[in-house]
Amino acid sequence: MARTLLRFSDYVRRNGNPCTQRIHLVAHSMGNWALRHAVQALATMNLGNRLEPIFDNALLMAADEDDDAFEKNYKLKPLLRLARRIHVYHSSDDLSLVLSDTTKFNPDRLGYDGPRDVSKINKRIVSVDCEHVDDTEFAHVNHQYYRRRPEVIADVRHVLAGKRPSSIPGREEIRSGRQYRIRPAKGKRASVLKKPKDPVRPRYHGPR
Repeated sequence: MARTLLRFSDYVRRNGNPCTQRIHLVAHSMGNWALRHAVQALATMNLGNRLEPIFDNALLMAADEDDDAFEKNYKLKPLLRLARRIHVYHSSDDLSLVLSDTTKFNPDRLGYDGPRDVSKINKRIVSVDCEHVDDTEFAHVNHQYYRRRPEVIADVRHVLAGKRPSSIPGREEIRSGRQYRIRPAKGKRASVLKKPKDPVRPRYHGPR
């Protein structure tokens, strides 16, 4: 992944014919853990000025990563060298991250409550709470809202279009410029999806 990012960076910045398109990066769940190790590998290389922002936005969705990742140089903080703005979409109802905590002993996930302390991280990092818009299907355990909930999809589209965080419709401001919450489209939270019942099968009474 690190080599791919480096080659991609060289490609979009190639001398005499640079790419002028807006490019974005999306990482979901444990993809954020893989992304951490990629940027760490880049950070250890002697690259000089070869690492400049190549992504307009990095969207970290339901990240199975530590909530202090942007406070530590040995975690995800170097991602700031590659992206002009970083958006962390999270939900404290994400059961997949609860499972990560209880079975893998990985507490305090970035995708659960967002960054631990936004006052300690770069202002280019924006936190977006999806707790009220994370219900999709039972099997998704509130972990697939980034691609299945229309409110989140609409929010992301505004981000990609370059809309300022404070002016994106459907958001409730928690902390100006830093933390927001997406409101349900109908003004109230969708009901929590329950486990579907087993289908009713006709009883077999033997041959007639």
